[in-house]
Amino acid sequence: MSKGALLLTLLLAGACRPAPASWVVEHEGKRSTLVGTMHAEADLSVLAPEVFDELARARVLVTEADVRGSAVAPTEFLAAITLPDEQTLQDLVSAADWSVLVAAMDFMDMNVAARAQPWFVEGQIVVHELPDDIEPIDEGLVARAEQQGIPLAFFETWQAQVAALNGLGLEDGLAVLLETARDPAAAAAAHLVWAEAYTAGDVEEMTALAFDEAAVAARPAYYEQIVFRHEGWLDQVEEQVRMGDAVIAVGFMHLLTERGLPALLEARGYRVVERF
Repeated sequence: MSKGALLLTLLLAGACRPAPASWVVEHEGKRSTLVGTMHAEADLSVLAPEVFDELARARVLVTEADVRGSAVAPTEFLAAITLPDEQTLQDLVSAADWSVLVAAMDFMDMNVAARAQPWFVEGQIVVHELPDDIEPIDEGLVARAEQQGIPLAFFETWQAQVAALNGLGLEDGLAVLLETARDPAAAAAAHLVWAEAYTAGDVEEMTALAFDEAAVAARPAYYEQIVFRHEGWLDQVEEQVRMGDAVIAVGFMHLLTERGLPALLEARGYRVVERF
């Protein structure tokens, strides 16, 4: 199935299925909403209308990091995702693997790509393979909030987010990059399978896909340092919940399992209800 046909299938399926799962968190008569997002694979339009209603009357929209173009200086970002000590990807892989990378990165500025962190290049390859008419959910929510005059807040700086990804190390990044580069279409298709479960609001399937035992065992640092880093946001989340009328939009993996934000908030005594 082509990428366009798969996207059409997902969107048509979304029209007759439940919307992506969200959670309402209640505290002393006040309520806030937790919205799981996909950063590139699913379109803003798949969210339930109720999410946009909640946003329209929200006191604040809180997302992971401020990645708006107005907040990220290009030169600073480029420096942050550049390999240290004049290293290049070509230095770090075999000649055969470098040829694979060159073919997969042919749409990028090679002066940038060759010196970029593997996780960044891998992400660019996947996004390049995804349908190009998707409006990313995080960016779309932020844009709507700005249009409606709703204040924004963030759990971390974009610099902290980049540092966390860099902190996974080159070995982890190269392994994932090379797997994607060898078959970019297959990598993107796997992301769209996640998007199908997300669009359907199938929390059980989302959890099975995102927390596959083999994947967790293969990348323990990724799950601890990236996926579960929301445990470090918990006090900020709780502060927003206590004030009420917050829409908190973060990557959907941060909301799943007994270590996800809904379960952690429930353990702290808040009433948490899955809805939409």
